[in-house]
Amino acid sequence: MAEIKFKVSEDLGRMIKACEDVEWLISDIISDKLADLFVLKRLAEKSKLSEKEALELGRFINKRLAKRYEKFLK
Repeated sequence: MAEIKFKVSEDLGRMIKACEDVEWLISDIISDKLADLFVLKRLAEKSKLSEKEALELGRFINKRLAKRYEKFLK
């Protein structure tokens, strides 16, 4: 198994040290996020949208979702 080193805040470091067998959790989280990034990269490679169009679409979707979830806060 490969070993990866990275820096974290002191608070996070203390929490990690306080938990036993946290390595499997961190490994699992990193694996899931990398899988997500791989899928997004593949989608972006096949996309015919320009960067500007993709940003506009993202903003539109974010605004629509914000309106949808505002209903739950009332």
